[in-house]
Amino acid sequence: MSDSVPVKLAWLFVVARLIHTGIHLSYNNVMHRLIVFGVGNLSVLGMWISIVTSAKVA
Repeated sequence: MSDSVPVKLAWLFVVARLIHTGIHLSYNNVMHRLIVFGVGNLSVLGMWISIVTSAKVA
């Protein structure tokens, strides 16, 4: 699996978690946290889809 998509999505997840934590520790707007949380969840979903489709091809 030499595809860089899962790696990029994993880093997107890490960045989303850091932003989520920053929002939580600073001004704590729940809607902003929810949006960033959703981005993190979508990145994990994208990782799974990418890994599963690359496993089926091989």
